[in-house]
Amino acid sequence: MKHTARLLLCTLALLSLTACAFVPKIGTGERRFVSNAYSADLVYIEGNIKAYRYAGSYYYFRDRRLAQVTPNLIPADQVDASN
Repeated sequence: MKHTARLLLCTLALLSLTACAFVPKIGTGERRFVSNAYSADLVYIEGNIKAYRYAGSYYYFRDRRLAQVTPNLIPADQVDASN
């Protein structure tokens, strides 16, 4: 029984570490972001810009690529176009 309990605790610890490890980088595809950021909420869609809220930040996708991350929500026309 001790072996089973230890295995269960190790599995839970590993799952908790991997669940928090996803940090998307500029250029990440929207599909990858959505599949890895389970608690992401879609905030708005304006033209080719989509904004999601995830882990206390706002993630902006232009043409399905992560273009900008901000701590506060900004309008679509202010999303950085240089990426």
